[in-house]
Amino acid sequence: MQRIKHVVLAAFAVLALIAVTGAAAASAHSFRFDQYPANLSGSVTSTPTISWSGGLQIACGSGSEFIGSAEKAVRALTPSVISDPTGCKKAWPWNTSATVQMNGCKFIFHPGPEESSKGTFDIGPAGCGPVKLTEEAVCTKLFAAQSGMPATFVNETVGGKDAVGISTSASLKYTVEKEKFECKNGTVTYTAGWRLKATNAGGSAIGVHVTQPRGLYLTGKESAEEANQPKFAAEEYPEAIEGDQSASNKHMLTVAGGRRLENCDHVGLLSTITGATNQLALNVEYSGCTANILGAVLPATMQSNSCYYVLHAQNAGPPYTGSLDIACAKEGDAMEMKVYKEGTVPSEGISVCTFKFGAQSLATPGIALSNTGAGAGRGVVTAFNQSGIGYTRAQGTLSVCGATTGVSTYVGTSTLHGVK
Repeated sequence: MQRIKHVVLAAFAVLALIAVTGAAAASAHSFRFDQYPANLSGSVTSTPTISWSGGLQIACGSGSEFIGSAEKAVRALTPSVISDPTGCKKAWPWNTSATVQMNGCKFIFHPGPEESSKGTFDIGPAGCGPVKLTEEAVCTKLFAAQSGMPATFVNETVGGKDAVGISTSASLKYTVEKEKFECKNGTVTYTAGWRLKATNAGGSAIGVHVTQPRGLYLTGKESAEEANQPKFAAEEYPEAIEGDQSASNKHMLTVAGGRRLENCDHVGLLSTITGATNQLALNVEYSGCTANILGAVLPATMQSNSCYYVLHAQNAGPPYTGSLDIACAKEGDAMEMKVYKEGTVPSEGISVCTFKFGAQSLATPGIALSNTGAGAGRGVVTAFNQSGIGYTRAQGTLSVCGATTGVSTYVGTSTLHGVK
């Protein structure tokens, strides 16, 4: 692999560790905090309620609060701790008690790249729990990890500081421990609300809000000076940049023998520029991924560590093409794709296969770039079809994980936007 000089990362600290969804304007992408590091808390504003057919309903008096921390921007809000709901009662037709145990599962919130204030949440991470709902002398329902349930996120002001209201009314799938009478597999409707607030390291209240879009575009043949120097340009500087994967063309990384990282719930690209530039240092974050290893679909992670992608605009356009590098802030570091045994939680399990992608320069263009939208809705569509990415197998056997070295291909589409 050819080493490249470390590209100095722009100030990712202007972004925030938690990505949820939209505010009062379209295409919101992530949370930003007034200061870093930040501590965050989600207090319950609407009683967590579980209801299902026939008017049956369980309401919980307290619990479901969450806490976490923020160092920089990410594309998913994953609390470090979420409490078990307590004081749960089956309100109709019997006033009996119930218990809910999260069993290591958390609510993970995501931004909505298209529609104002609309996003999703997951029960995760993959393989967690399951969440266990026990109804007194009636039924035990099990909620395994699942994703893509609707949620709404709205910017608010509380005590003079920005905050974010989160709410959901979603259908959740469940199985039962033992079928009997009305105790059968099915779905419930889960409704709840939270208010996300933040404090700084000293405990003083700080603001948190959901970002809104600002135009990003590629310059081309608009002037003689730019004719051979295509650049990423924005309405204002410095400009934070974000992008999530296309739902119709998700990101996928294929290694030896068709083994591949695929079906990630979210792939977030993050950067900051201080002026027009022909390259972007893209911090990348993956969550909710699986890998296909010899036909078996297994839980997987992709960890960036100190590494990031460097996207180069290579030609005057339109149409534009680009190339991709991998750079790392720490000498000898690498991105790591890890694959785990079926049914295990990646954060707790031992990987079956580990592939490392170190710093390297890929001179062959493998990315199509194009401008889209107008005004504040402008963005740069980034379609990856980059081959020749070198890797080493750091863990796993030849028969399961393939050769110790090889080249991989990265495909998928994201649209990059500026945010404020």
